Amino acid sequence: MVVCLENPKCREDDDDRLCSLPEPVIHQIFSFMETIDVVSASAVSRKWRYLWLSVPYLSFDVSTISSNPQEIWSHEKFKDFVNWVLLSQNGSVSIQRFRLYCLSYANDYTVYRWVCAVARRNVQVFDLTVYGEVTELPHCLVTCESLEALKLACRQLRMCVLKLPFSVGFSRLKSLDLHNVEFLDHNLL
Repeated sequence: MVVCLENPKCREDDDDRLCSLPEPVIHQIFSFMETIDVVSASAVSRKWRYLWLSVPYLSFDVSTISSNPQEIWSHEKFKDFVNWVLLSQNGSVSIQRFRLYCLSYANDYTVYRWVCAVARRNVQVFDLTVYGEVTELPHCLVTCESLEALKLACRQLRMCVLKLPFSVGFSRLKSLDLHNVEFLDHNLL
């Protein structure tokens, strides 16, 4: 590899091989990465510059979002980044998987807006882990007709309480994975 880095022609050839991969293959590679890294990868090649705008896999983790281990993102910076990605992406692209590990924003509805944004984009797999209390699952997610897998987890010492809206939903749900979650309405069980 050192020899290749010293030879500009070799570097160009390697770049061409990566850039010549079909878009679905690049999307599949990106599906294993955090969204912050996918956005950063857009600087690698001119062909990839706007590719992140159509990636159907989004993954945001407040604990790993910064590429610099010395830097800790503020909650506001994390929220701004997620908002920026969701607003910038091509809204006509369906979300195959949305993964969000975040602090609870119980009083400002930020997570609620994000959930509704991906539900409108026909999310198929939704994975939410919060460090705090989950109070109510948004109606837009419960009634999302494309949702096939739902994973909810709470990362705190006591159980998170989950309240479902009063509506019929989860029409295509095939997988439900709950960790440290308790239902508020025991009549549902």
